[in-house]
Amino acid sequence: NFQSSYKRIVFSQHHFITLNLIDKTTAACLRVYRQFVISFTMIILLCVAASSSLIAVHSSDDVTVDWGNVDVSKISTIPTLLAPINPEAKHGRVMAEGAIEGLKILNTSLVRVAWWFPFPRMSVAELFPPNSTHTFWNFSLMDPIFDDYYNAVKSGSNEHDIIVEFCTSPQWLWKTPQPIPVPSSSDDTDWNYKGGTELVDSTAQTVAGYYKRMFQWYTKGGFVDENGVQHTSNHSYDINFWEILNEPDLEHEITPQLYTTIYDAVASALKEIKPSLHLEALALAFAQKQPDYIPYFLNMTNHKKNAPVPEWIAFHYYAECHYSPCQTADPVGFEQLFWDVDANITKLQTVVQSARAVNPDIKINIDEIGAINFFTNTNATIPKVYWNACAAIYAYLFSVLGKVGVNAASMSQLIGYPDGTDGLGKNFPSVSMMGWTKPITYNAKFWCVKLLRDEFFGDNVVSLSTHFDAITTNNTIAKQVYAQGYTMNDGKDKKILVINRLGTNVTVGISGAQGAHSQFVDGSVNEIGSLVMKEDNLLLLPFAVHIVTITSN
Repeated sequence: NFQSSYKRIVFSQHHFITLNLIDKTTAACLRVYRQFVISFTMIILLCVAASSSLIAVHSSDDVTVDWGNVDVSKISTIPTLLAPINPEAKHGRVMAEGAIEGLKILNTSLVRVAWWFPFPRMSVAELFPPNSTHTFWNFSLMDPIFDDYYNAVKSGSNEHDIIVEFCTSPQWLWKTPQPIPVPSSSDDTDWNYKGGTELVDSTAQTVAGYYKRMFQWYTKGGFVDENGVQHTSNHSYDINFWEILNEPDLEHEITPQLYTTIYDAVASALKEIKPSLHLEALALAFAQKQPDYIPYFLNMTNHKKNAPVPEWIAFHYYAECHYSPCQTADPVGFEQLFWDVDANITKLQTVVQSARAVNPDIKINIDEIGAINFFTNTNATIPKVYWNACAAIYAYLFSVLGKVGVNAASMSQLIGYPDGTDGLGKNFPSVSMMGWTKPITYNAKFWCVKLLRDEFFGDNVVSLSTHFDAITTNNTIAKQVYAQGYTMNDGKDKKILVINRLGTNVTVGISGAQGAHSQFVDGSVNEIGSLVMKEDNLLLLPFAVHIVTITSN
């Protein structure tokens, strides 16, 4: 009956996936009897062994690129990252120096440095409302970290920019039944510091005043506070990008109407100080689930007269892994992350296309791309192959969404850690790009950003052209391996991005690749590996990311 009801059944260690459902009743029955199926473990393992032998090796023309047929003439997606500011960013902490060194190694632009709401004593400069005699501005925790991160990004090139994101507005700007308490320690995590859905000042001018003074603190040497008192910083940072709020659809559950009001007020205040400032808006958590949010915001008839026209918008995407195989080190279990990607990719493409339908000139940054494994989120021991799966997802989204015009793709996130790191509570260890014990190491997520940055956007490369997806007549391999051809803008090199979407080894044939060089990130290396292809076949380890370079000669 299984065979008659389904075109294909794929087995993994403790689960089965059903593809091409014929009727929902059968699907429901199969879900109910999942535990019954587990009792046939030996049969499942035999099926895995049999199917593996069928997909292990393919012909030498599995991947072919029609180099004469361009589908996108210019790609300019910048590979970059999110650098969140949390207690581990403080001087003297285990991960602090490694984070700064990591930014220097990556040497990329548009690094999003974000002060986030769960750590209000680190992320809010005016924790308490001003009164007639006193204000409560305090930058003592912000300044040392700001200086570290700004200079680390600028160290590679003075043309590199950071995107400054003070995500969190003071809680006293929002109406709440009772005042929201502030944690006693800057190391404490407070997930409740986002109360209220309505501003005290409905015009958002008080919010604008707060962010105007913060911008002046870091760029103009200081500001005059609400009581007319001068505060001097002596800072003169060259800030060219500023993001207005973070995940407004989650933090304060801000409607598109209210967000537009806040944007108009803050953008006008900051542009008054620096007219050339690039403002990034929205940074939505779930853009694909609320398709009307971005079009509403981009429609200038919904803005005040003379409000700055948005230049950049941003949204986020995290692949999630909720199922039991993700509790183990079995690489096949982490294929579930790609299931989530496949379920959302069309929706993400639609978000980009709907934004461009309203404003064809809008620049788009997916400024948080990652994977969250809820079973390992509190576990200090995360298998190496998991990081490879996360890297493969990022590379895949970088390529697929780059083809629909995404301008920047930010890996999330530089620092994450489990319970007990420096005595702190957990902060998304399954999202981290680096280790949390000394000596500090960087994982596959980190090196994948470096790989894409160096191979596609080196100092002399400003854009790429892509060719029709490198696919094969073999439908099986086409679903398991993603490949995309690129021509560098200097015309000298052709490159093929090859990604294994599986937790098993796959050997794929690349037509004409003998003698080509491949730079790669996979489980066999701790940084970026390199090889020369002695034949057209290329062995892909689980979730491997390769960039194969074929020179013009």
